[in-house]
Amino acid sequence: MTVSVRSTRLVLASAIAALCAATSAAQVSYGGTPPSTWADLQAPLTVLEVPHVDVGAQLAQRQERRPGEPFYYGVVVPLALSAEQHGAWEMLPGGDLVWRVALHSPGALSLSAVFSAFEVPPGGQLFVHGRSGARTLGAYIDANANSDGSFAFEPLAGDEIVIEYFEPADAAFHARLVLGE
Repeated sequence: MTVSVRSTRLVLASAIAALCAATSAAQVSYGGTPPSTWADLQAPLTVLEVPHVDVGAQLAQRQERRPGEPFYYGVVVPLALSAEQHGAWEMLPGGDLVWRVALHSPGALSLSAVFSAFEVPPGGQLFVHGRSGARTLGAYIDANANSDGSFAFEPLAGDEIVIEYFEPADAAFHARLVLGE
């Protein structure tokens, strides 16, 4: 076997291994559709402005990465947003609850968020999508919470995301949702 064939096989095997590792590390979602697609929601969508990040300056700064430094992923912006104080809750005719909030960061290439508290009852479902609804993440449920009660979802392209939470009327407790960053 020639060096070229061995190199090609090694590269191919490495690519497959990387793909498998990335897929296995992805956040598990449980399907479904966000309430805004099927419920007659009356409350206006609250849009919260995330502090502006100069993307051009950040990218220029990251071009100076020294060998061995980790690759640039994004800018962490501290937040302290809770579902109790931010966004809008709405009760549906059967007693189910829906909470919605949009995060907007002008010029951002993509957005993600980390819940420092993600405590949802069985039956509760969290969805994340862009304003256009072209791509939806979720449903995320109680099983998605990390052992410390946190939860993070993958980035979505664009400078605005909508977070929607559905809670059934017969939920064992009311969700506690706090966006930490």
